[in-house]
Amino acid sequence: MAILEIEQKSVNKEKWKKWWSLETKIETLAALISAPIVIAFWDYPLTLPLFSCFVALWCFGKIFFQREKWALLSILALFFLYRGLVGLLT
Repeated sequence: MAILEIEQKSVNKEKWKKWWSLETKIETLAALISAPIVIAFWDYPLTLPLFSCFVALWCFGKIFFQREKWALLSILALFFLYRGLVGLLT
């Protein structure tokens, strides 16, 4: 019984280490920096286009870490980049 509990704890630690990888640290830091800025400046006309460009860059960066999902992430990145650039240019 004790061996099973120790194995369970080691499996949980491995899951935590895998989840808390470099990718997750970068995403968490980006969310902590961008969320208050977006909330504070939401009423300004450039906020949504800049946020869309930020999401596009996030999608392009995510392709590096999750190569098997490159098609969906590319479509999302292009959509948000288009949306952001149209918002910035109009």
